[in-house]
Amino acid sequence: FQFPVGNEHLALGAWVSGYMVAYKVSGIDYVAYASSQSRSRLVPVSYAELVNNSSEVVVKVVTKTSDNLITLTQTFTFNRHDKFVDIQTDIANVSANAVTDVVFKSYADWDTDSDFSTNWDYDLSRNMIYAWKTRYTAIASSRVPDLMDIDGWSDYGQRNTIVNYPSGPVMGYDGLEILHFALGNLPAGGSTLVETIYGAGTSLADLQGAIDRGAKLRWLDISP
Repeated sequence: FQFPVGNEHLALGAWVSGYMVAYKVSGIDYVAYASSQSRSRLVPVSYAELVNNSSEVVVKVVTKTSDNLITLTQTFTFNRHDKFVDIQTDIANVSANAVTDVVFKSYADWDTDSDFSTNWDYDLSRNMIYAWKTRYTAIASSRVPDLMDIDGWSDYGQRNTIVNYPSGPVMGYDGLEILHFALGNLPAGGSTLVETIYGAGTSLADLQGAIDRGAKLRWLDISP
């Protein structure tokens, strides 16, 4: 995830970026995740470039849990002239029975501007945690997370999320942003969608603009 090109914000030390899904079947808890070079109980199914031209890239990636109960279909959309990647994640129960207490997490170890020690804060209006040094980076969502934390190091590979920093700013810290979504139960054949937006900017306002363009302000409701 580069901005500007050549400056990679997820490439230092034990860098981690990815997602986790947890669910229960007959009261038994299962956890699967894909976190950069680490993977547990997730199996790749397919990869397809739907669009790849001078202005846009759209890629669809399908994975499944190793027990064949959950399929995750992720559609990545990147406007080559902007500063965000939109990810639509469809989480589907493809089994013959209900799965319960479904949790999905999206997370990133932001080493912004190639620095471990970055600054962190929340933008609750955008469901976003952002990190900054010189530039700004973030994951946001059009869906309100049930939990958000700046320090997700002990949580990204497990069901529970313990919020160690409920408010910011937190200065000079090697954090890991985590957005935690409690999705409830999925009946047989049921699915639900989570949208996340990875964004970057030269300033907080620039980052917020990129996030707003990525999410298309879908979390706003206007009425008389």
